[in-house]
Amino acid sequence: VFTRREGSAADMYPGLNRRTVLQRISAALIFPLLIVHINTFAWMRACREKGYFILVGLIIMAQIGFFAAVITHVSVSFTNAFVTLGLLSSPEKKAAIDRVVYVIGAVLFLASVGVVVNGQIRMILMG
Repeated sequence: VFTRREGSAADMYPGLNRRTVLQRISAALIFPLLIVHINTFAWMRACREKGYFILVGLIIMAQIGFFAAVITHVSVSFTNAFVTLGLLSSPEKKAAIDRVVYVIGAVLFLASVGVVVNGQIRMILMG
């Protein structure tokens, strides 16, 4: 599903194809990174106790990747869902909503990374 073309040449609609590729890659990354996200606290505690601080850094990077994958997927899929449901037909409105969703997604990404990573680092440093 992730690698199949949808009928048109890849260079015919480069903007739309980039969005589709981002949507598929982010969808593929969400589930494995969700497993890391769910187990983060236990894994970080175990790594801290054993002194594996490099693994702690990798877990934090995976958390950042999880937030990026979820927010990217939602951002590129948001207006497509409205088009599919027949609630949005104007390309101009779609582009305007896309810009707003991207800005909101960027703010949510920065906030989630800042809060969660800060909390995780404090958890590791303070034991």
